[in-house]
Amino acid sequence: MTALVSILLVLTIAHAIGLACGLAILAVERGKSVHFDLRGISAFVRELCAHLLFLGLKIGDRIRPNPCRSPHAQGSRTPVLLVPGYADGRSTMLPLASYLRTRGWGWVHVANHTPFSAPLPDLADSVAREVRRLQEASGSDQVDIVAFSMGGVLSTWAINHLNCSERVRSLVTIATPFSGTRTAVFGMRRQASDLLPDSACILDLGVPQVPATAIRSTFDTVILPVSSAELPENDPQYTNHLVHWHGHHAMLLSTEVFALVAHALDADT
Repeated sequence: MTALVSILLVLTIAHAIGLACGLAILAVERGKSVHFDLRGISAFVRELCAHLLFLGLKIGDRIRPNPCRSPHAQGSRTPVLLVPGYADGRSTMLPLASYLRTRGWGWVHVANHTPFSAPLPDLADSVAREVRRLQEASGSDQVDIVAFSMGGVLSTWAINHLNCSERVRSLVTIATPFSGTRTAVFGMRRQASDLLPDSACILDLGVPQVPATAIRSTFDTVILPVSSAELPENDPQYTNHLVHWHGHHAMLLSTEVFALVAHALDADT
């Protein structure tokens, strides 16, 4: 028990230091002084708790269930594929999956990234395979994708470069760096280099060739610059939503973000 407590303490301190460094980088990016108030402290704590929660749930990332229909299904909504981000597994998307299922979405399938470390196009190919699996299981001509962080880049690559544009009805992204992110320099997996703003993959990515909604936060310490997570404002097929005081992973526990996702999926029905 003592060893477990010690491990948790070390992990908590490590995550807290990492988050504090991210806030410092965000402050430099904005060129504004750092001011701590109750909202900022609350957002810091919630982001730290989100990191620790998802770390504890990682044991479930090894599970790769087949797509199945929820008993709470209502009507004939388009099946939804949830795609996690960098170094994340299906566990990070389970709260959102539960939210959608209890609100009537029948087919909600969570993808897992394979392989562990690979160029971004290879990981995007696994997303394309999950799209086809969900189509076959549900019998639907198209699916919707809701993707977090790097998952949105993979989904966009699959849509634009892997012949998924006809298979995907719409895309909803949460904190996705369409123009790359500078923090990718700290990534240890092969795909991290493909997330840098000047990488060949980011330069070739393009904007999604399907209707898309992008949700981003002003408190995101991972996607830098924050504007990288938005889509063109002057194109009617794209919608942007900006939320406040939500850290990168805390967005995956936010009912405000979940409601925006559900609204975007319903709006395209």
